[in-house]
Amino acid sequence: LQDVTRQKRAEAAIRESEATARALINAPTDRILLTDNAGRILDLNEAAAQSLGKKRDEIMGEPPSAVLSPASAAVRMPRMMDVIATGKAARFIDEREGIWFDNVIYPVFNPQGEVARLAIVARDITDQKHAEAALRESESRYRTLAEASQDIIFLIGQDDTVEYVNSYAADVIYVIVHTLK
Repeated sequence: LQDVTRQKRAEAAIRESEATARALINAPTDRILLTDNAGRILDLNEAAAQSLGKKRDEIMGEPPSAVLSPASAAVRMPRMMDVIATGKAARFIDEREGIWFDNVIYPVFNPQGEVARLAIVARDITDQKHAEAALRESESRYRTLAEASQDIIFLIGQDDTVEYVNSYAADVIYVIVHTLK
């Protein structure tokens, strides 16, 4: 009777642990996958399933060719193979259908110390990429305006060092320095 009670408690603890793990995997908006060494999907969160346009149960056990475009597979599979070969995590940024991802592939080792599985996290950084592009464009416009200006423009840093001088200011300083010699 005590053995049965212990076994029931152990089973309940395992179910609770699995429910907790599932909640931790599904909580982030990042796409999270667990694959075997061949790339077959062993588990994934709801965000990953949704981004692939299928239900979680439809994706489980599928090879990469069934869920990724050929272009995406061509980028991701070599990275996965590198992680398996080296046992070292890899991080890379790529784009798929207009969406930018910051990807991390992390090795999961078996008791013998071999890479048995891969934990993959893909974070959508599209908004960040758009903000960076907008900032570069804004900086380019600022620099174009500053360079075209017939005013002396300096940018002085907090440590009182000159960080930027427009061409007109540089020319004026050059003439002044060479006139004083």
